[in-house]
Amino acid sequence: VAIVVAGWLGMTPPGFAAVTVALVFGIAASSLFPAIMMDIFSKKMNKEGAMAGMIAGLVFTLFYVFAHKGIFFIKGTEYLGLIGGANSFFGITPEAIGAVGAMVNFAVAFLVDKVTAEPPAHIQAMVEAVRIPRGSKAVTGSH
Repeated sequence: VAIVVAGWLGMTPPGFAAVTVALVFGIAASSLFPAIMMDIFSKKMNKEGAMAGMIAGLVFTLFYVFAHKGIFFIKGTEYLGLIGGANSFFGITPEAIGAVGAMVNFAVAFLVDKVTAEPPAHIQAMVEAVRIPRGSKAVTGSH
């Protein structure tokens, strides 16, 4: 089955390889990157904030991409009239909208994090412990 699907996609690609890769990276950037960054650099980021941000960034990005490229890239299912025409959001193409989706993700995650409970103390301690490799000396800030 996978060989047939891969063959079909090879014969009827959704776009040039570079366009497809740009769309995939944009979708990943809008959904995964902000959550990973906030979880690494903030002990206070909770699961509700991270999940809400990921969903918001992904939905925003997919809505814009599907408006231009068609729902699940099926030709004829585009809905550009619903968003005001091609590249209507400050002239941004669907291949680049992932950066805006990442900002939506950051904003929603931050806001939801502020109105929900902090992670438990043991989770915050685990995040802090992950930052210092085992066997290394603690960083004291002095030379």
